[in-house]
Amino acid sequence: MAKRILSWFFLVPCAVLVAGAHAGLSWDGGVVMAFVLLAASFVVLLFAAGGLVSGAVGIAHALRLPKLLVGIVLVSLTTTAPEFVVSVSAALRGEPEFAVGNAVGSVICDDGLALGLMAILAPAPVLLHPRILLSANIFIALAVAVAFGAGLDGRFTRVEGLVLVGIFGLYLAWMLIAEAWRGRRGATAVEEPSAGAAHEERPLRPGAAVLAFILGVAGVLLASSIVLDSAATIATAFGVPEVIIGLTLIAIGTSLPEIATCVAAAWRGEGAIAAGDILGADILNITWILGMSAAVNPVSVRREEVLFMFPAMIVILGAMLISMWTGRRVRRAEGFILISLFAIYVALTIVLFGPSSLRPS
Repeated sequence: MAKRILSWFFLVPCAVLVAGAHAGLSWDGGVVMAFVLLAASFVVLLFAAGGLVSGAVGIAHALRLPKLLVGIVLVSLTTTAPEFVVSVSAALRGEPEFAVGNAVGSVICDDGLALGLMAILAPAPVLLHPRILLSANIFIALAVAVAFGAGLDGRFTRVEGLVLVGIFGLYLAWMLIAEAWRGRRGATAVEEPSAGAAHEERPLRPGAAVLAFILGVAGVLLASSIVLDSAATIATAFGVPEVIIGLTLIAIGTSLPEIATCVAAAWRGEGAIAAGDILGADILNITWILGMSAAVNPVSVRREEVLFMFPAMIVILGAMLISMWTGRRVRRAEGFILISLFAIYVALTIVLFGPSSLRPS
């Protein structure tokens, strides 16, 4: 255990070196350095995600909570921080395509790419807690219906944003109150089986788990930010239009914490942490992130983009929920389907929103 904790401290000098290089980088003509930082940040990202997952598993064990619930509430709140910062900042700057495209695109990326990778890489089908899964699905369906209805006129008002934020508050209160009530009845957490992990690990002690989680979150968020900046610089150098950067690249970049967490969790056989992270991130992106973006500054977006983004999100989200409900597990074949749907979404985005702009300038 001590060896594992010391290995996570390796993240500190690595992160400092990467951050220093990033701070000293001039993005004017810095494409080569952007590629270097991109590669280095991915190393830090995957390493940090391992600490995050181990910490989350230890916290779930210490609190006697289902791993799916810890993933939904704790892990998703931390891994969606990049989406929140990017979307709210974009709304404040008057860049609605970034704000809405990032929030909705992140849901599509989380469900199609991150969860798909988790299902493919997991050593066995991921078993899910039915009671928590049902609650999450109800709130996801409610949030999507409200957000789609609000955006049909091409505008998200402050009131509509506050309604979405209110749904997030109800969701968080429901999950925590329901678990507290269950605990008062003396029920113990139903432990999701660790599906044949590639590396079986004993849960960390509470103090070590919290430390590993904090270090992992810090490393994941820092590396994700640098990956996003590097990728945006590379895309801009090759003339990728803003709407495509917002709908795909920014969404993928800000979803890197979820992607890295899913890959690390799958490798350790802790699929419930990954699935919970995705379910929680979906609700957070639609309610908290999109809602706060509209609340701080009403968001206007072209109606044709709303009619493309939201149906695409509903299709991939629906496929993800169906895969989870078939036997309360996510199988490898369903992972390939989710990734295929995500690839189709990216292809359609490029075709519909400016293929002629993709030629190098």
